[in-house]
Parts: sequence; C-alpha cells; structure tokens
Amino acid sequence: MDSIVVTSEAKLRHLIDAAVDAAVSRTAPRLTQAAENRPGKGWLTNREAQDYLGLSKATLARYRSEGMLPYSKIGASVYYRLADVEGLLEASRV
Repeated sequence: MDSIVVTSEAKLRHLIDAAVDAAVSRTAPRLTQAAENRPGKGWLTNREAQDYLGLSKATLARYRSEGMLPYSKIGASVYYRLADVEGLLEASRV
C-alpha cells in the first residue's frame, strides 16, 4: 500500500521546480547537440528526429500513427521535415 505524504504547497512547488530543472539539465545537452548536427536540407531521419526530440523509437512511431507528427516514407526509411518537428515542440510548449 502506498503511503500518504502531507506537505505544504510551497514545499511541493519547490520539489516540482527541482525535478523540472533536473530534467531540463539532462535534456538540454542532447537538444543542443542535435541542433548542431541538423542537416541543412531541412529533413531529419528517424534516428535524427529521435535524438532531436529525446524520444524513443516507439514514442516517435506512436506520434506518427496518431497523426501528431507528419512524415514521409521511402521504402523502409522514415523522414520528417525539420519544420514539422520544431512545430511539434512549439505546439507542446507549456
């Protein structure tokens, strides 16, 4: 059985802020590296999109199947327009 923890709103906000800061600090280097390695043609491979967004292969496949992220497919290779990938990030902005 899970325990119940009682805390103040201020302490909870502090814990949430600390968790968000930690997540951002882990993700930011990957995004920076992916941005530096972006192809100039405006298209990303499946692997590049995974790295750029910090998502697993399965999550990216789910985004495709749910229509969240448009894509092009040539044979077994999947490609994403960089503008669409960045649009997904912008649309998900909180």
